[in-house]
Amino acid sequence: AFPRSHMGLLYLCGGSISFLAMTMAGRLVDRTGPVAVISGFSGLLAMVLTGGFILPNSWLAGHGLLTAVLFTLFMVAMSGRNVAAQTLSTQVQPPSVRGAYMSLQSVVTHLASSLGAFCSSMLLQETSAGLAGMEKVAAMALA
Repeated sequence: AFPRSHMGLLYLCGGSISFLAMTMAGRLVDRTGPVAVISGFSGLLAMVLTGGFILPNSWLAGHGLLTAVLFTLFMVAMSGRNVAAQTLSTQVQPPSVRGAYMSLQSVVTHLASSLGAFCSSMLLQETSAGLAGMEKVAAMALA
């Protein structure tokens, strides 16, 4: 398990690198379009979730650096996907209703996030070895 005392460093690294990834994602969206960027970052996210939570992850035990790399890649994948998705969503509606559409989209996104947090709390159990059930939560995230 990753030491709680180093969580701040984990978020500092993940946040810093994802900031750079967001800039890169924006440039990629301008060059290739949002669908290709969403697909690429979604593929990265699938690999991170599979490698970090679904496959037997005994190879992660005691390796804080590997955990930090996976966490950073997770944040990069989510940030890059979000940049491309927001770009795509601004193209869906005409300017006259775009603000209302994006507000509604934000509400639905936050409700879905809340539902996901609630469902994951029902699936996870704290054990002496850490959280049990993460593979189920990761599989649901991939679905």
